[in-house]
Amino acid sequence: MSEKRIIKLSRTTDDQLMKLANSLGVKVDQIDFKQNMDKSKDYCILNMGTPQIGGTHWLAVSNKDKAYFDPLGLPRPRVIPKDYAYREIDIQNP
Repeated sequence: MSEKRIIKLSRTTDDQLMKLANSLGVKVDQIDFKQNMDKSKDYCILNMGTPQIGGTHWLAVSNKDKAYFDPLGLPRPRVIPKDYAYREIDIQNP
């Protein structure tokens, strides 16, 4: 599947996100649900859902830089340490 097609999907899988990251030269160490975040990994993509209810939306985390990005501009979830930087910019409608 091409990068453009992955971007246009309303839902994406972890495999699709890893393929897209690799094709763009973006380093990603972990793609998983939020409760499985491994803080020893530098760069993570986390789904804010749970395995029980399914996925909701993805956010990016840099444990190395202590920052995260939520495309919906939502407040920091509990799994993200309080000292991580972020901006409340909504670039995508929920």
